[in-house]
Amino acid sequence: MAEMHKHRCSICNTVWQHSEEWSGVIWAHQCPKCSQLELEVYKGDEPPLSDPWPAAPMPTTQQFWGQVTWDGIITSTRL
Repeated sequence: MAEMHKHRCSICNTVWQHSEEWSGVIWAHQCPKCSQLELEVYKGDEPPLSDPWPAAPMPTTQQFWGQVTWDGIITSTRL
């Protein structure tokens, strides 16, 4: 099992955790309640939310960003 670490939102104080496998994924660092981006690892004793995101496989780059066209322009609703 991958190691886990926690983050604590500086806006709403929500604590959540994710595995090290998700360390490079920006939305894993966004508060699941208010979407504040938190990159600092929380070392406190407060327990994380039980399951802030449902278990799902990590999306591929194409699934996350959308289709990349022949000229390298990314077409996505996320941008």
